[in-house]
Amino acid sequence: MPAKTANVTHKAILFPINKRYRNNMSPGELYEATRNAWHLKPKKRDQAEFAMAVRKKIIFEVYKIKEWHEAKTNNSKWEFEGEVATVDVRDKYIDLYVPDSLRSYGTVRYANIL
Repeated sequence: MPAKTANVTHKAILFPINKRYRNNMSPGELYEATRNAWHLKPKKRDQAEFAMAVRKKIIFEVYKIKEWHEAKTNNSKWEFEGEVATVDVRDKYIDLYVPDSLRSYGTVRYANIL
């Protein structure tokens, strides 16, 4: 159990993967569970630099977002293409609690995005 709350300083969207998560997921499965398909406000989506996989308020992984496109399964939802973030970014967030101060919009939370 993490002892600290993350100080999220990057522009990020935090995606709750509680229902999509299962034990022993591969890195690829975790990425797929995180990256698609989400209802997002375009103005907020386009500001995000990072995507964070969150389960039970704990950050599991961080991805650097490269681009967004409409989800293949649902045109009203979005998915990102990206890669695992650098070690310095990951070390700053993984295994820490999501701050309660981050406002939730639907199912996702936005950090440092107006």
